[in-house]
Amino acid sequence: LLYRKTPQKCGVFRATKPKELLYYMHIPTEKSMGRWSMGFVTLISMITLGIDPGYERLGMAVIETKARAKKDELLHSTCIITSKNNLFPERLKSLALEVEKVLAKYKPDTLAIEELFFSGNQKTAMKVSEVRGMIIYLALRAGCEITNLTPLQVKMSITGFGRASKTQIITMIKKLITVPSGKRHDDEYDAIAIALTGAAHQRQNFIHNQTKH
Repeated sequence: LLYRKTPQKCGVFRATKPKELLYYMHIPTEKSMGRWSMGFVTLISMITLGIDPGYERLGMAVIETKARAKKDELLHSTCIITSKNNLFPERLKSLALEVEKVLAKYKPDTLAIEELFFSGNQKTAMKVSEVRGMIIYLALRAGCEITNLTPLQVKMSITGFGRASKTQIITMIKKLITVPSGKRHDDEYDAIAIALTGAAHQRQNFIHNQTKH
């Protein structure tokens, strides 16, 4: 997962160095048809799309994790705001078009998306659930892995404190990743936090899976 998909058939054998993996790669050639060759491959990159779902405002962020980089890189972040004058199906369509553009441009490996916890307006909850389902479908169609995260998981990952305030989360985000100056909606910062947490979870899962071999 942490290296780019290639036409060759390859499989990870076991981790050997912090930045490298011992791998077996099947490369059919005229001289060596059907043989397995062994070597080292450097973890190249992983791109994560983080989304804070909503139908009035939807936060999106794309980050890239590189093997030898000290920090993840923020490739793109935005907050999509739909018009209150439009009916819900039209708002859903406009959100879908924006998500499709990001998927096509950045080709993320993983979608990290927050799970919904509503204790208030059930009508709003249902609409946000429809938006969330649409996003997951588009991401799966684009070949993404899906990482579902709770708000508690995001707060714990970013700040180490499950009841962190928005201000505390934003402060830690700016320490974890370089964010260009300028005003941003909270939804956009939430999406960056979700993307960072999703990338961290994928790294942990990847390392855990290799220790089994």
